[in-house]
Amino acid sequence: MRVRDVMNTAVATATAGTAISEVAKLMADRDVGAVVIVEGAKPVGIVTDRDLVVDHLAKGHTHDHPVREAVSGRGPFADLVTIRPDLDVLEAAQALGRHQVGRLPVVEGDRLVGIVSAGDLTKQLRKALDGLLAEGEKAEQ
Repeated sequence: MRVRDVMNTAVATATAGTAISEVAKLMADRDVGAVVIVEGAKPVGIVTDRDLVVDHLAKGHTHDHPVREAVSGRGPFADLVTIRPDLDVLEAAQALGRHQVGRLPVVEGDRLVGIVSAGDLTKQLRKALDGLLAEGEKAEQ
């Protein structure tokens, strides 16, 4: 199974200059925990609900601060980890663990085409494992 089979293509996005309050509203409206920061169609960062609390509210920023001040990582737009849609889901799961992140933007070239989360992968891997177990039980009977 490939990442393209499990990724969410309706990615919430914003630009680096978008006010943090607008990003928080976008998260609430779309019921998502992360927004990918883009320049054109190219992902340059990601901000999570945790980032908004830890890197924004806890530092006393106002609601009109640009989202670039709350982007995940060691600094704004540093080292954004992305994956390709043709990557195997097990490799994607390993990438999540290796980079200690909960979500990865999916790109083709420089263009954002989706996002995959640890939850997305867990659901799909659980379905596959349940199917395998069911087939194993049938074979034993």
